[in-house]
Amino acid sequence: MTTYKPRKFSCVNIREFIAQSETHEQKLSELLSYFSCPKNSDVENFLKYNAIDFTKKNQSVTYLIFPVDEALPAGYFTIAVKTLTISLDDIASKTQQKKIERVCKLDKNNRSYTMPAYLIAQLGKNFNSGMNDKISGSELFGGIRNHKTVAIFSWRHGCICGSGK
Repeated sequence: MTTYKPRKFSCVNIREFIAQSETHEQKLSELLSYFSCPKNSDVENFLKYNAIDFTKKNQSVTYLIFPVDEALPAGYFTIAVKTLTISLDDIASKTQQKKIERVCKLDKNNRSYTMPAYLIAQLGKNFNSGMNDKISGSELFGGIRNHKTVAIFSWRHGCICGSGK
């Protein structure tokens, strides 16, 4: 029987690099240039060419996941705040309606509820230099769920944080 040994990772907000200086931003761009995701070029291109600008414009924020003692990120995720609209016609019960009304109000003209929600806008693994073996998809996604980022976003942007129960 194989025993599983949990791996440790650090999660770094790219805003921390950007805020330090232009030199740090250039170093960040160089670091991101080593990211490779041949299974999905959109994931790779977003990180290399858009993540910094989107973070600077407050459209989203990107986090790099580093295995302990590694200089290259094994993966990344980007979180954005989006608006969800739920039509009154799509709500199956009064109980569901009451739960929704805890966090938003009904727009009677449109017969819909609108609320902010966080969105995992990007999620990707680095396939450069064997980094894809340093983190599994489950670990990458688990890092998002367990990371304080979700609670912070929820608090800052008024979203609901929870298991959906």
